[in-house]
Amino acid sequence: MENSERGGLSRTACQIDFGSGRQAEIEVEPPDNLWIVAGHGIATADLWMKSVGGLFDLRVRVTRSTDGIEIVLDRGEQEAPWCPANISPRLALTVDQKTGIVFILASGNQFKNMELGRISLDS
Repeated sequence: MENSERGGLSRTACQIDFGSGRQAEIEVEPPDNLWIVAGHGIATADLWMKSVGGLFDLRVRVTRSTDGIEIVLDRGEQEAPWCPANISPRLALTVDQKTGIVFILASGNQFKNMELGRISLDS
């Protein structure tokens, strides 16, 4: 754990090595910033935002696959679902390793797999 001060404000950072390529880093910087790194050996990360709009807790789940990541917004398994089964808002980034293109897809309650864009990793 590392603590440092900048302009009278304290910053805290922590790095954890679980072995086998599984590493995590957390940094808290005033006034209200949280920075998290999940190393390549970590498949899933959950971030809980407490009291969203003063009403409920929201989970942001990031899941790594062999060709990209998926981000899902939900209320977790312990809470009543806010969307019908398996259609919580999702954002998926898929990398086509042959072409070097990243496909960005969104899905949710009103739509399924809407393409938001394509990005070339070469540009």
